[in-house]
Amino acid sequence: MRRFCWPAEAPLAVHLSLLCGALLLPVLLLTAGLTFAYAEARRDALRDLALQHAGSIQRALEQEISSRAMLLQMLAATPLLQDFGSTELQAAAMRAGVLLQGQITVREAEETLVAGWSELNLDSQEELAARRLLAPVLSDLMAPEDSPGGYVLRLTVPVVHDGSLSQVLSLTMSPQVVQRQLAEAGLPKGWVAVVVDSNRRVIARSAASEQLIGRRISEAAQRATAAPAGWWTTRSLTGEEVTLAHVQAAGLGWRVGVMVPTRIAEAPLRRSLAGFGIGAAAMATLALGLAYLFARRIARPVHKAAWAARQLAQGERPPPVDTPVRELSEVGTALTEAARSLEARGRDLVASEARLTRAVGAARMATWEWDCATDTLSGSAGHEALYNVAPGSIASFAGAMQAILPEDRATVRAAAEAAFDPAGSGRYEAQFRVLDPAGGERWLQSQGAVVQRRPDGHPLRVSGVVMDVTQAQHAAERERRLTREVDHRARNILTVVQSVLRMSRGDDTEAFLDSVKGRVDVLARAHTLLSRNRWNGADLHELVKDALVPQSIAASVMLNGPPIALAMTAVQPLAQVLHEVVVNARRHGALSVPGGQASLRWQREGGELVLHWQESGGPPVQGAPRPGFGLRVLENTTRWQLAGTVEMHWERGGLACDLRLPERTMRHRDICPPPPVPAWPLQPPPKAGPPPLPERGQRP
Repeated sequence: MRRFCWPAEAPLAVHLSLLCGALLLPVLLLTAGLTFAYAEARRDALRDLALQHAGSIQRALEQEISSRAMLLQMLAATPLLQDFGSTELQAAAMRAGVLLQGQITVREAEETLVAGWSELNLDSQEELAARRLLAPVLSDLMAPEDSPGGYVLRLTVPVVHDGSLSQVLSLTMSPQVVQRQLAEAGLPKGWVAVVVDSNRRVIARSAASEQLIGRRISEAAQRATAAPAGWWTTRSLTGEEVTLAHVQAAGLGWRVGVMVPTRIAEAPLRRSLAGFGIGAAAMATLALGLAYLFARRIARPVHKAAWAARQLAQGERPPPVDTPVRELSEVGTALTEAARSLEARGRDLVASEARLTRAVGAARMATWEWDCATDTLSGSAGHEALYNVAPGSIASFAGAMQAILPEDRATVRAAAEAAFDPAGSGRYEAQFRVLDPAGGERWLQSQGAVVQRRPDGHPLRVSGVVMDVTQAQHAAERERRLTREVDHRARNILTVVQSVLRMSRGDDTEAFLDSVKGRVDVLARAHTLLSRNRWNGADLHELVKDALVPQSIAASVMLNGPPIALAMTAVQPLAQVLHEVVVNARRHGALSVPGGQASLRWQREGGELVLHWQESGGPPVQGAPRPGFGLRVLENTTRWQLAGTVEMHWERGGLACDLRLPERTMRHRDICPPPPVPAWPLQPPPKAGPPPLPERGQRP
């Protein structure tokens, strides 16, 4: 069986119709009750009327039979009856029979046994009076032998002569006598009167009498009519359902019934019900029509208010809602005021969001929130841009982990597990790297806290921020590099000073001071150059000019090469190498004589930086001289600090030197891992005594 489900939403007309129906239902129920009460009262009135008609017929029949009995008794008292066979008596009996609508017969008393009549002692005057008061006897419906096929009624009175019952006087009547009384009863149309004898056989019937006369009524009807008077519902002998009102004629022994067909008895009820149905339908139609009209009258302003609310939801200001319903007009006014308030708040919110967006964008940060139950990660504008991924790529924790460099994922996961532990502090903080658009690395710092937990302590929602800390990481890295570089340079300077002091020991104090001063000055100038460039390296051309100026030979050296940025770790070692080359040329090479010149060319070859030093016009050289301290500094610095190679050729016009340095000596970006710095010099001079001084005419 399909269950009826009331719709979740219904039009206003439906609700108003239901309201009208709810208000109309009690009226209809009351009207229906009154209608049924009226119909029941009509039934009772109809039954009473039927009983009245039955009683009226019963009294008319008794009066009719009594009048006939009275005439018979008068005839029985005439002296003519003493001569039983006289012509005069027969003529009188014939005239009386015509008058009484029957046939009068006189018989000897012995021939007829009348119930209730018997020989009485008539000696006393009282018994004689009682004899004279003997009541006539009316027979039931019978079929006499002399009238085959017909039915008659017989009224018999006693004839008393000389104090004894001598004869009986009988009046034989047709049931038409009773039929005429029924016809004269004046019953309403469709009603049927019926008279039955004591044997419950039909004597007369106001309708279909010829077919039903003499028929016995049913046993159920006999039981139902046992009471002196009453009514009941049954079916007539014709099979029609009827309401039967019956009374008993006590003086006759008959019963008179009036049958009212149910179709006639129920006609008022049907008419009432039809009227009620028509009235109810008319009232319902009127109610629904009025409900529809009022619903349209109310629905229009409701639709206006709904339209205004939708405009308000879309951020637009709705127009005033002018309706005939005061409450809806108040709703429209409230919506208009709410729109003004929302516009003001919206402007404030937009301005606040703009400020926040500008601040977050300027700080290179974004907000994020993770729904642990659904593993949904959402963020503010620019969240994915910080991770250098497409919008929508970071929609879950796994998506965020995918954007992080593999070597940092374990650190991030460990920080998340520690923060999300129910027994932990609930605070999350981690630093990790992602790829930047240029292919490098970008450092991000993410921190947040658990803002909502389940009853068991596990997190439900985590909120936080992520920011770009690449510059801070670079600054920290530069500080670390500066610290290492300062430490390295300090150790380097101390080592160089120590070596200079050891290898420059001799009687020539002026040469000793000049050598020490020159090598310390080149370290100081390189340090100054790095400091001026914020320890981000230096330009090779600038470094070369810085090495040539102190020796006052810049005009004698030709420079040729493209702009090349040197890494921070290569500046001071290369400055030392150039210093030793220039000092050697000024003291012993081409720059030590007038007219001597030198050239320095550099370029990139493959991934290497190649520098070529060429001297010309210098003093003649006979073979390769024994290398002194300066050339050993050049070789060791190039090999061990710059990880390069050096080739020196002693030509006729002077020294030709080729330096090949690896790619790491050139700077490609701000952060560059420093090369390993071995202890210098790797081949320290012998501890026993100072090194031998160069012979006169030899280069150090």
